Amino acid sequence: MNTAQLDKLRQEIIQQRLRKQMAAQGGVGESGIPSADRSKPLAAAPAQQRLWFLDQLDKEQGAAYHIPAALRLKGRLDVLALQAALDRIVDRHEVLRTVFTRGEDGRAMQSFQQDARFALEARDLAASADGLAQAIAQAASEKFDLERGPLVRGVLFRIAADDHVLLVTMHHIVADGWSVGVLLREVAALYGAFSQGQVDPLPPLQVQYADVAAWQAERLDEAAQARQLAFWSGALAGAPSLLELPLDRQRAAQRSSAGGHLRFAVDGAVAGRLRELSRRHGVTIFMTLFGAWSVLMARMSGQDDIVSGTPLANRQRGETSPLLGFFANTVALRVNTSEATVGSLLAQVKASMLEAFEHQDLPFEQVVEALKVERSLAYNPVFQVMFSMNNAPASSELSLPGLVIEQFDVPRATTQFDLNLAMRDDGGELSGSLDFATALFDAATARRFAERFQVLLAALSSAADDAIVATLPVMSVQEEEEILARYGALGGEYDAAFTIHGRFEEQVAAQPDAIALTIDGQPMTYGELNANANRMAHRLLELGVQPDDRVAICAERGFGMIAGLLAIMKAGGGYVPLDPVYPDDRLAFMLGDCAPRVVLADSALASRLDVGAAPLMLLDDDFGVQPAHNPALEVSPSSLAYVIYTSGSTGLPKGVMIEHRNVARLMTATDHWFGFGPSDVWTLFHSFAFDFSVWEIWGALLTGGRLVVVPYLASRAPQEFYS
Repeated sequence: MNTAQLDKLRQEIIQQRLRKQMAAQGGVGESGIPSADRSKPLAAAPAQQRLWFLDQLDKEQGAAYHIPAALRLKGRLDVLALQAALDRIVDRHEVLRTVFTRGEDGRAMQSFQQDARFALEARDLAASADGLAQAIAQAASEKFDLERGPLVRGVLFRIAADDHVLLVTMHHIVADGWSVGVLLREVAALYGAFSQGQVDPLPPLQVQYADVAAWQAERLDEAAQARQLAFWSGALAGAPSLLELPLDRQRAAQRSSAGGHLRFAVDGAVAGRLRELSRRHGVTIFMTLFGAWSVLMARMSGQDDIVSGTPLANRQRGETSPLLGFFANTVALRVNTSEATVGSLLAQVKASMLEAFEHQDLPFEQVVEALKVERSLAYNPVFQVMFSMNNAPASSELSLPGLVIEQFDVPRATTQFDLNLAMRDDGGELSGSLDFATALFDAATARRFAERFQVLLAALSSAADDAIVATLPVMSVQEEEEILARYGALGGEYDAAFTIHGRFEEQVAAQPDAIALTIDGQPMTYGELNANANRMAHRLLELGVQPDDRVAICAERGFGMIAGLLAIMKAGGGYVPLDPVYPDDRLAFMLGDCAPRVVLADSALASRLDVGAAPLMLLDDDFGVQPAHNPALEVSPSSLAYVIYTSGSTGLPKGVMIEHRNVARLMTATDHWFGFGPSDVWTLFHSFAFDFSVWEIWGALLTGGRLVVVPYLASRAPQEFYS
């Protein structure tokens, strides 16, 4: 293509644009979707409003909302034909000519530039080809001005006469992941035509993004909104607000958008088995991979109620498929992995996704507002991890005359989430692209997540349908060997006679006057705590507690709670913690399910407990008549220590029984890392009904340290806890 041909094509584009503008003053387009009135500024779509608002708040984090795509083009490139193709795309898609300003009501309003063309900048890297990745990353992160535009731009990096990289970057406010595929296919079609002197081969668009956005907003009336809000409120009721993955660094008070990026591939044989597994269960490969992701998050966090975000295309009508624009809506998908088998997991994911597809019209921002979730600047509401399938065309799907095309992975230095995994199915192997928050994770940790996902996928692909997903391996043999080599084969190294209360009594004998507990500034020594626990234990023995009996305890965070836990084990029983923050129906279920021999409780909480025939022992009673010496009772390491209830796959809590020797392994393993001792100060931050409290409480009291019990309200407010 020569310069004269390019000028002629641009004149035709301008004339077409004017004809469209005159036709779009009102009426209905060919698709049946009304044309929005462009004689005045239009309100931005709800999702666009959110991104515009975030841009107004912090323009430095804008790169997190950039969508880059890069192609390496080897061969003789017709630069004029490429420019013409990109100009034509800007003309076809009004959204790429959109700018945003503040309206009188404070909302973002959109208007359209009529004389815009694609801003393609040429940069010569022939002398510094080694810096290509850095140059591309820097170009992709350059700021957009939402008020002035343009909100799409390109850089053509010249490495050699027959070697170029085309980088196109769009702001998320005018595009989504689907749009990348549309853009690349149109570039290929238009370049192929223009480079050979042919006319535009693309069919005209029936409708523009602004028309669809306005139509969707009108279609989602109050009744429809109410129905969808009711669905999401029910689907996410009681979901955990935070996925507690193991972090390399503490969360800061305000979340950072700094991110890292890595890629990995899943072996073709494993991918083939996963496709066959999906076919056998009537699910898509997306559903299978999402289920595996949920299992990995459960295994890494120790939680079994997992909420992940995923973007849905939100393009239910056929005429929206060829459009560029921010159609995608994020939905929160909830999966409970407790007791799940391979078959039940896939069925659960399928049902969850199909329901989400039916209720995807409501903007996610409205869902968050309706849920009234606890907001924090430290992490995203509802979910902190994302999973998606990448639908952008592979380089093998694109064809440009005279050119060999390779997709170029754009290095990213930002992320909107703790973890964001995008998978791609090219028909052979599966590939993954993982973004991670560098404020939380080291690159080695992120790589370990990716490796464990691959191990899990391999195991899942060969597992029986009735296999429990919680038992599938997530560590490779090599990683297991490295851990054993580094920390020792811990299974046989713990004290064969270990019991929790026995180890505590050793600390009492060694330092009876040392501070064991501090609560609200009030101290209690090891000797005092032991004497209080012994008196309670003797009373429990009088009430008939025998080895391995379950004894429930419902108490606020105080001296009585800690003494009560010790007393139960000293009497030979295993404690069943009942958190007072639980609703009464959950407490009733747990009491009925565990069938306790005795129930311990604060007097203020006793009326909430349906103890049945079990004796009720009040923690604030006077036990002064009971002896203060250690009960002479044989308890073995294989005896029951405690029962922790988790959320079961049926929605009902499930009790997990833990023996003393399990705690011995925990303490032996973690002592390798920290070297616990009497000078340590620990905090009881978590609920004593949560398994992590075991490490917090007994990590202190079995090693001679001091345990500071954090008040419940302070544990919910980071700033107060820090103070």
